[in-house]
Amino acid sequence: MSLDEKKLRNDFESYLRSEHPPLSEMERAPLLEEWIPAISRAPSGGAYRLTLVGRPVGHPLQPDGKQMETDEVVWLDRMGRWARTKSKLWRLGNPAGSEIPIDGMDI
Repeated sequence: MSLDEKKLRNDFESYLRSEHPPLSEMERAPLLEEWIPAISRAPSGGAYRLTLVGRPVGHPLQPDGKQMETDEVVWLDRMGRWARTKSKLWRLGNPAGSEIPIDGMDI
């Protein structure tokens, strides 16, 4: 198991214990603005996955403000403050559009 896989597993286990990412990690995490959840197909295998689409700020490889899609989301903070993808932690800024209240959804 790689170090990244161990980190992901440890993070996931801490979230299951209702823990949040440490403040130091949150401060280093890139910000995703105008984000929306998206369902896409994985490049290999074609399985469906949850991702986020938005405008990054402070990402080491992506230009600020240019729309992008994240890796697969493995944990989404229920208050919409942060998300953990397979590769990194994201701070979440303002979502795009308006929220749909649960009571207003047709199932």
